[in-house]
Amino acid sequence: FLESREAHGVFSTLLGPLATALPLEQAAWVGRIAGWLSLAAGFTFLASAAWAQQPCEQLKALTLPNTRITAATSVPAGAFTLPGQTAPTQVKAFCRVEGVVWPEVNFEVWLPANWNRKFLALGNGGLAGNIAYAGMPGSVADGYAVASTDTGHKAAEANWALGHMERVIDFGYRGIHVMTQAAKAITAAHYGRAPEHSYFDGCSNGGRQAL
Repeated sequence: FLESREAHGVFSTLLGPLATALPLEQAAWVGRIAGWLSLAAGFTFLASAAWAQQPCEQLKALTLPNTRITAATSVPAGAFTLPGQTAPTQVKAFCRVEGVVWPEVNFEVWLPANWNRKFLALGNGGLAGNIAYAGMPGSVADGYAVASTDTGHKAAEANWALGHMERVIDFGYRGIHVMTQAAKAITAAHYGRAPEHSYFDGCSNGGRQAL
């Protein structure tokens, strides 16, 4: 197309008047810059299309390295019973995404309907073994995309580590890292943009995880 008569006609129509007002060399540079800007605008458009927002339920089909998303569910505002609890908690509307990173790092990321463009990871106390559900409704209410993980095991006692060095590694550092990678990717896929700021909230073992 760039070598065709049509292309020359377009450039002649758009930039021809410049050739009469400017020296030929300057007019040529203006044409080059206009072309570069047009290409940049095209790439920007393609990038924005690639980052198009994905509805909550479609996130279950999202493909991430070493990660399997097991559920993606829209939760309306109102009463919601946290896992392991019997009494309901009032929540703001959010998208609940559940997943597991190989080999057994379970995690969840909750994506609020009104996002503040920030990401928050919640740490665990003690020997971990559970997702920090108690802190997630309040984080969603404040607009954070919030994530937590069991760090690769479910038992609160240390017997989970016997004969399972991979669990020790996941508890030691890897679980928080891979959860954050997956949760941020899911957040970007859902909202069509990456978080602008990221935070970590935890005490006791959660303070160590933050380091």
